[in-house]
Amino acid sequence: MQLALAGIGIAGKIAEGSARQREYNEKASQEKLRGRSEAIAYKQQGVSALARLNETLATIINNAAFGGVDPRSGSAKTMQSAAMGEGIREFNLSEGNAILALGQATHQAAIYKGAGQTARTTSYLGAAETALDYGFRAQSIGKIII
Repeated sequence: MQLALAGIGIAGKIAEGSARQREYNEKASQEKLRGRSEAIAYKQQGVSALARLNETLATIINNAAFGGVDPRSGSAKTMQSAAMGEGIREFNLSEGNAILALGQATHQAAIYKGAGQTARTTSYLGAAETALDYGFRAQSIGKIII
């Protein structure tokens, strides 16, 4: 009877550790998905910045041509250069944010995976402790009950 109870306790500890590991693995998967989702959003921001840049450049060129000014020189060219600088800066910022989002999510997922491994290892140690405790108690009363 006591051996059966010890066995149930050991199995319970191992099952608990495995369940916690699965939970942490699921968190890791969700974190990776969140990171990819954030990266996509940042990349979309970059695409939007380039689209706005394209519209701005078209407006500058159109206004310059309509006003009889050469759009490839003078103030029209200066305005184009300023718009290009801002558009490229916004695009590069969004690309950098996408990379950071993926990196942070990957790092957090690795932490969750490690926590899962630790939970599993801890459950095995707990199971071993239960087995040893049973052995010591059985020895102290002078016999192992099977």
